[in-house]
Amino acid sequence: MYYHTRSCPNTFKILMLTSLLVLFLASTTAASGGAQQQPPAPIGPYCIAGTVFHDGNENGAWDGAPAEPPLAGFEVSIILDRNANTELDLDDMPPLEIIHTDAAPYRSTELEAGAYFVAAEPDSTDTSWVRTHPQGAAMLSLTGVGGDLCAEINFGFSRAPRAITNAEIRSFEAQIAGSAVTVRWETITEIDNLGFNIWRSSDPEANFERVNDYLIPSQVVGTGGASYEFVEDSVPAGTWYYKLETITSSGETDGWHGPISVNVSGDTAATPTPTATPTPTDTGTSGTANHQLFLSLIARW
Repeated sequence: MYYHTRSCPNTFKILMLTSLLVLFLASTTAASGGAQQQPPAPIGPYCIAGTVFHDGNENGAWDGAPAEPPLAGFEVSIILDRNANTELDLDDMPPLEIIHTDAAPYRSTELEAGAYFVAAEPDSTDTSWVRTHPQGAAMLSLTGVGGDLCAEINFGFSRAPRAITNAEIRSFEAQIAGSAVTVRWETITEIDNLGFNIWRSSDPEANFERVNDYLIPSQVVGTGGASYEFVEDSVPAGTWYYKLETITSSGETDGWHGPISVNVSGDTAATPTPTATPTPTDTGTSGTANHQLFLSLIARW
């Protein structure tokens, strides 16, 4: 008796391929240490830094000191785009930080990833400074995708004079109720007017300080006028002088109005807590209103 055997080529091939696949998977697992890949660690924190400088040649770029020295007496506002709409509006207020420059570069640290607006303006009533670059607030995004974790944005200002007359004031007055001062003003027309600032000083000629934390936005649709009211509570006793500053949509000072004076009695010396209550009375033609704070100041960076 004998047995006859017959080979099965297809079965042999399947066994060989299976063995090779097992060997390949084993070697791959060994090379990777048998561990799965982990997600990348979070990047940050971030910072925003730069220089507010005297742009002597008005080329919009900082050429470095001493030719173009850093400026003192400016406020740099760091503002988070809280509603992520890439527009600078009231929902983004208040700023995360306001930095007062002292003739040295500014720097804001410990920032989270996100989109930010950065704006610079004089922190006094000196109207001779004119922006050269950027023309408004700069927008930048901190994402940590490559590059440095600190973004840089510089602000140039020159002494070039400009004559701008976009807002015509009908009246500007102040009234006292205890230690509260109510400032009221009415405009005849507002052309390309972004808003207003209120300034106060004990000296009618100097040392004025802004009392509103944020720009009081224009309430005009078209080219008409409006009535406004601003209340500053807990004003210290004494004689005080108020000025009204009008701001154009490009962020420039349009003009100054006043001063007007009030005599506050009493011994209250608490920190002012101003509020603004504009009352629209548009009398102009129809048009597109710009009600969003700093909306047209945005300059992509």
